[in-house]
Amino acid sequence: MLVNTEQKTFVNGMTKACLIAADSLKFIKPYVIAGAKLSDLDTLLEQFIIDRGAISACRGYHGYPKATCISVNEVACHGVPNDYILKTNDFLNIDVTVNCNGYFGDTSQMYSVGLTTPEQINILFATNKALNAGIEQCLPLNNVGDIGFAIGKSITKLGYYTTKDLGGHGIGTVFHGEPWIPFHGKKGRGAIIQPWTCITIEPILLTVNKEIIQLPIPGSTITKIMAPDNCLNAQLEHTVLITDTGYEVLTL
Repeated sequence: MLVNTEQKTFVNGMTKACLIAADSLKFIKPYVIAGAKLSDLDTLLEQFIIDRGAISACRGYHGYPKATCISVNEVACHGVPNDYILKTNDFLNIDVTVNCNGYFGDTSQMYSVGLTTPEQINILFATNKALNAGIEQCLPLNNVGDIGFAIGKSITKLGYYTTKDLGGHGIGTVFHGEPWIPFHGKKGRGAIIQPWTCITIEPILLTVNKEIIQLPIPGSTITKIMAPDNCLNAQLEHTVLITDTGYEVLTL
């Protein structure tokens, strides 16, 4: 139960930011078609965010040059929208973070261009299972290891792999904060999740058991993440509010 004005202000601010982020991914879906240019999708998303009274949190963040991250095929995350033109069977992640009055909402979704292939369907199913397994452990006073353990167990059970180098993060009045949320872990280990805070759950699934490759983005300290061996990969992300009794997914 919300007990003070500060908590209510935080929840209201986060709810609004996350709703804009979630709505932007619904808005862009009809435009993710063969022949679409990534930079045009980025422009459409940024204008949508502005029209809703927010701004992109990505543009300018540590020198990042665009409003969103759009990662196609072998790019696992932090793909920079450029002049690439989508074609049938492309598989991509669009990651949006908005800043609305100083509160940050962060979410991502996978999209298939044309018909979704059986391999894409399978990894999407597994990624969603891992995402939900992590979210179910977003309980007050749980450890981040509890979340990582649930994500990692789900990924392994379905025959996929993940990376130890990336993870989710705390979010609220800062874009990226503590705690770091791994895609694997041990129960009872790591930072304790505090009530009335927000974190992101954002598992990356890979079809090969090798480490990701990080490539520089010119002018930025953010790196583009490439899947090993150009393997099939997928990522989903939600921002989750930890309450005093459980959790609420704010970016549904």
